[in-house]
Amino acid sequence: MDGVQLKNTAIKLRNSGLSYTEIIKEIKVPKSTLSYWLKNISLDDRGRALLQSRLVEKQKRGRFSTSIALRARKVFKEKVAFDEAEKAFNVLCKENKEDNHSFFMTGISLYWSSGGKKGNHFQFVSSDPDMILFMVKWMGKYLKVPKRDISFRICIKQDYMAQNLDNFWSRTLMISKENLKISILSQSKTPKNPYYKGSCMMTISGIAILRKVLAWQNLLIKYYKDTSNIP
Repeated sequence: MDGVQLKNTAIKLRNSGLSYTEIIKEIKVPKSTLSYWLKNISLDDRGRALLQSRLVEKQKRGRFSTSIALRARKVFKEKVAFDEAEKAFNVLCKENKEDNHSFFMTGISLYWSSGGKKGNHFQFVSSDPDMILFMVKWMGKYLKVPKRDISFRICIKQDYMAQNLDNFWSRTLMISKENLKISILSQSKTPKNPYYKGSCMMTISGIAILRKVLAWQNLLIKYYKDTSNIP
């Protein structure tokens, strides 16, 4: 087509609701030329509606593509994390010392019972001080996370605050009170329990460790189903 035909085609495409980018794909002219041809072209209501609907549809496709890409990336990361966790699980299950095997499996079982399964961080909570200390040792051995990298939060009911339970947990965990966060819960609706110590929540930042332990939990379930014929 010659210049006049190209210009007329550009005007016709613009009036049909195409954007500059879409028109350039059709007639292959520089954007500066197209802008000059169309500078005095005003879209009517129908043309503006068509252009707007095409832009909205394009945005929807873009968001959908982005969503698919993010989901694929997440699935890939979870698959890599699971494969690595499975290798470690198989090695740790075959350790020669029975006490090591039991220690590893017990930690996963406790997490299965009292660990956080959602969010982006590993979390474990218990009101049993011995269980908390067990898990601190377990996390150090199998997750390679020293106690200094664990965030400790003490959850205490409001009517027990006067008992200074932060002192108890500080001594139990052998950390300073400055390293303890405290959450105050609502008043207890039952008579006071003289043995009440509140509960301790431990958090390790980062989704990688959470993915590993969740994978270990699922592998533990499969392991005992395979070895014990659990229906």
